[in-house]
Parts: sequence; C-alpha cells; structure tokens
Amino acid sequence: MKLCFLLSPALAAMVATAAETTIVVDCGPFVSAAEAAGAEDRVNWLDADLSDDTACTECFAALELQRYLRKMTGRADDFAIASREPARGDLVRVGGADARANAAKLGSEDYRIRSSVVKGRRITSLCGGGRVGTLYAAYDLLYGLGCRWFAPGEVHEEVPNIAGIPDMDVTQKPSFVTRGFLAWENRGNPDFLLWMARNRMNYWCVEQKEHGLMRKLGIRMVCGLHDAEELFLNPTRYFDAHPEWFALVKGKRVPGIKGMFGTNYCTSNPDATSEFMKNYVQALVDGPYRDADMVRFWTLDVGKWCECDNCKAQGTPTDRNLILVHRLDQEIKKARAAGRIHRPITMTFLAYADVLEPPTRPLPAGFDYDTCAATFYPIRRCYVHNFDASTCPPNTNYLHQLSGWARDPRRHYRGQIAIGEYYNVSVYKCLPICFMHTMAHDIPVYYRTGARHFDYMHVTCRNWGSKALTNYQMARQLWDVRADCKALWQDYFAKRYGPADKPMRSFYESLEAMFSNVTELKYGLARRLERGAADLFPNTQLRYRREPGVTCDGPTLTEILDHGRQCRRLLEQAMAMQLPLRIQQRIAEDERNFTYGERTVAYYDACVQAFAEARAKRFDAARKHYAEAQRLADLLRADTISAKDSSSHASAADALAASLASGALKHIAKPLEAR
Repeated sequence: MKLCFLLSPALAAMVATAAETTIVVDCGPFVSAAEAAGAEDRVNWLDADLSDDTACTECFAALELQRYLRKMTGRADDFAIASREPARGDLVRVGGADARANAAKLGSEDYRIRSSVVKGRRITSLCGGGRVGTLYAAYDLLYGLGCRWFAPGEVHEEVPNIAGIPDMDVTQKPSFVTRGFLAWENRGNPDFLLWMARNRMNYWCVEQKEHGLMRKLGIRMVCGLHDAEELFLNPTRYFDAHPEWFALVKGKRVPGIKGMFGTNYCTSNPDATSEFMKNYVQALVDGPYRDADMVRFWTLDVGKWCECDNCKAQGTPTDRNLILVHRLDQEIKKARAAGRIHRPITMTFLAYADVLEPPTRPLPAGFDYDTCAATFYPIRRCYVHNFDASTCPPNTNYLHQLSGWARDPRRHYRGQIAIGEYYNVSVYKCLPICFMHTMAHDIPVYYRTGARHFDYMHVTCRNWGSKALTNYQMARQLWDVRADCKALWQDYFAKRYGPADKPMRSFYESLEAMFSNVTELKYGLARRLERGAADLFPNTQLRYRREPGVTCDGPTLTEILDHGRQCRRLLEQAMAMQLPLRIQQRIAEDERNFTYGERTVAYYDACVQAFAEARAKRFDAARKHYAEAQRLADLLRADTISAKDSSSHASAADALAASLASGALKHIAKPLEAR
C-alpha cells in the first residue's frame, strides 16, 4: 500500500522550515557512522549476528541522506550524523528502534516514512522491515524531494534545490520480489551497483567481485547457467569410467555435453544424478558459488535429452527437468541442515525452449514452491505487438504457454513465476532500442498472470544513452506495478532534458517505432544478409516496402529508415538548443548510441539494394550501393564503443561485427567482380 506525500516538493519548499536537522542512526559495533558505512568488506554477512550488517547498511543510508540533503538545501554544515538524539533541532531517524518495532509488520524490503511534530521538533522516521528496507526508505525520501538517478554516474543525476523536508506518510512494499538483470560476469562497476540500489533493484550476479558492496546495498547474488553439466558432470572427467551416466543417442552412449549445448546426461541414472548434485552443492559450499543467494538451475541451452527407456519413463523434458530441480533443492536443504551452508538459497529453473511446455504429470512429492520458481523466457518474441496481442502468432503462443504454467486450472505446477525478458538479447548487440510503451503494457500483464520475479539479460553497465529509460522505467514498474507510466515519462523527460523535453520525448517515441521490429531485423534479415540468401524478405513480419496485395505485419525496412531520419531531425533540434552542460552531455550520449543504430540500419539497406540491383543485372547501380555499404561498414568497424559494456554474448569487437551481417559484402562483391 502506498500513501502519498502530504505536500508536493514545490509547496514544501515554500513552507518547510530551515531549522537545523540531525540525522540519527545506530552505529552498532562501529565507532562512527562513516566507519560503519564503509565496512562492507569487514562485515560477516552470513553469521547470526545482524548488528554489524544492519549498522553498515543503515549508516550508509544516513551518509547518502546527508550528502544529498546538503547538496539540495545548500546547507553544507547542516544534517550532522549522530548516534544519539540532540536536545534541540529537527531529526531524521534512520532505522533504529522504530525500524525494529516495525520488523514484524513489514517485509525485509518494505518501509514506512512518517513525519511528526513532537514538542515543536519535526521528526522524520525511516522505518524499514529490515536494513534494506531502511536504505530504500532513504532513497525514496530523496526521490520524493525530486532526486532522480536516471543512469549510472553523476552526470545522470538530477538533484533539485529545496528548502527542507516536507511532512510525509508513505508506506511501500515491492510488487516484484526480485528485480534486476541476468548476468554472469564481473563486468559491473560501483556506479552501476549504486544505481541499482538507488532505484530499488536487487538482482545481479555472484561473479561480480564487489560482494561486500552488493550485500550492503541489498543486491542478491545469483549463480548458474547452461554450463552446469559441463562444470559438475564433465564428460572429459567421467565418460570413460561411466559411459552409462551419459545420454543414449540412436542406441549409443555419447558424451553429449558440449559447453552450454548438446545432449543432457542420462537423468534417470541415480549415480550420475548424485555426482552431479554433490558437485553442484560443493560449489555453493566453498566453490565459486559460495556467496550466492540464488541459483539459476539450467540444463543445456535448447538441449536434447537422453533416449533410454528409463529417461523416457520420467516424462517430457519438462517433467525430467523438474525432478532435477527438486533433487538439487533437497540437497541444498540437507547441506544447510548439516551446517555446510549458512544462508538461505532459493532457486529458479527454466520454462524455455526444450522445457517451455508445462509439466504433464504431478511434480515430485514435497516439491518446495517457496524456494523454487519457474522462469519463463519468451525468446524471439515480437515487440511490434504487445505480449498478449491476439493477432501476433509468436506472442500468442508464448501467452498460451505462460498460462499453462501460471493460470490453467488443470495445471500441475502451482508455484512462483519469474519472467526473463530480452530487452538486450545477445543478437541485439546493445542497439539503442526503446521499450517505453511495450513495458507500460506488458509488465502489468506479466504481473496479472502471476509473475513476481523479473529480469532481463545482457544489460549494459555504462554508456546507456536512451537505454536509460528502459532500465529506469523497469525499476519503477517492478517496484510498483501500478506506476503511472504517462506521469513517469513526463517527469523523466522534463527532469532529464529540461528545455529539450519535447523534441527528446518525440525522439524516444520515434526510436521505439524504428526498432519495434528488431527481432526480425536481427534474427532474420541480418542473418540472411550474412549468408547471401536469395530471398531477403521471405515472411510477413518484415518487408522491404509496402506493396498492394502483400501482407506486412510489422514496419518495413523503408519505414524503419524513415523513423530513423525523424530521430535524427529531432536530435539535431535538441542539440541546437542552449542547454545546461549536464543535459548537453546526456543528449550527446544519446546521439552516439543512436548513430550506431542509424548506421546499422543504413548498412542493411545499402546491402539489400546492392543485392537487388546485382541480381537484376543492373551492375552500375549495384556498385553504387555496394560502395555505400562499404563506406558504412568502415564507419561501423571504427566504432569500438557502442557494442561493448554488455555480456560476452551481447557485446562485439566493433559495430560491424555487431551487425551480424559483415559477410554480406563478400556475397555482393562476387557478381560485381565477375563483370
């Protein structure tokens, strides 16, 4: 439930007093708040004593409040931090006794911000159900005063001038339990992690080296990928001695595990499963996953499955997978009971590709729905249409499958649902795609279907440009699924772009239209160009241009180019305005990212036209378009910035490699060289 600020920040600025204010926080076992706030690498986050954990996070919240309140009010000597309440002056209480009293009523991330006047003193209490709730309360207080963190780094902060803190009465709890990004590499940075906390995001990877910082900020560390079988049941180690542990394919046992792909092991073999689970649990005990709070338990990516009779008797791939999920969950619980693991661990598992179909039989007895959640991944979904659009075959199929997991009254699975979206799936390669209207519609749809966990894969950790809106809006919607996106957009454009808000709002909307057909553009056209396919536009999702009597379900390539030209005009209009330096810098970052997308689409078009002219034997025209494609290829090759800062899957050495169509040039050149 959310109550609202009793006064708007603007009105509060007129009526708030400028009385000296003290921020009061319990330093726990530390000498000072500053020491506690910086002690994340000395705190034992996994022992039973929570006093140091709480002090570290809540004192950090106090320092964040002090920093921003001083900046906002201009009162550099005000907002001192103390562990005891002074006799005079206003107070901001951060956690402490009030928070502990509310712990039974609030979840660990829930909080209440409440103002009162006691004996003439204005007292603002930030009461979290846990230390993370208190941290979120501090950030929401600042948000209510007008602070915004649109992207990592100080240039993307918006910090207004205020006179003081208004009266407030706000109670908050998140709509989605986990909120963040799927990753598995040490590629983040402190600015990115701080952005996550300031926007109440809590899901990142255990491979990130700053474990203490993530604990302090309430970020859950996640482990596990499609490589689990290679890591914990590697055929190189086991196949010679135990070929019966591995898949039967066409009557022969094969070491089918090849990195993240191939054929899953013989899941009906009890000895193989025991060894697999033993090694997985050991990684959680003292191996690379020893700090993980969550496990992504994934079998091979689009894997095949063992053909032996015992495996077939286990049911469909989904049925077999759920047996493994249950077994790993049991083994983790046993390790906890034995004192080998000293932290709660939850698990998500796949509803994707080979295991997308809902289970066909009852789940194993005792399957724990509190600790195991299905993650639904609609890879290669369409973004031209909403997820629940009845006229879009790919999305309609996914909606049907999701309903089979989450809503069908006859379903066997009755547990939690997580959504794994694809706002920067690997083939998109960090293109500056906008999803503002897509997310405004789809996230509530996912929530109504039962989803309470949400992430997307391959987020970039810096250099967001216009992608900032995707991440910022997602954070606001995942915290409160009822968020008014129209109001959010108005606030975002006004605060991020100031006097340039109107052309930049139109730029984002044109950008969304430009790349709405990105799935077919990158999975379809780019790959056909790469191999020099005879028919570059073989389906109704993407045509070159609209023609009478020809069905076209998404924007054509010529329409995509038109949207791009409109984006360019709007950017130039904004860049020509007299703007504060920070806004100029934000638009410059937007422009650099857009140029990458603009050139990529123009390169596709030049290649398409060169192919068409060459095949029509109009070789002079073909050479003209080929020369343009080469020019654009050179520009893309020189861009080594735009397609980086994501995962190894979604990054590329340069923007030409990221196009996935660099090979088109050699196919075009062949008929031209023959002339």
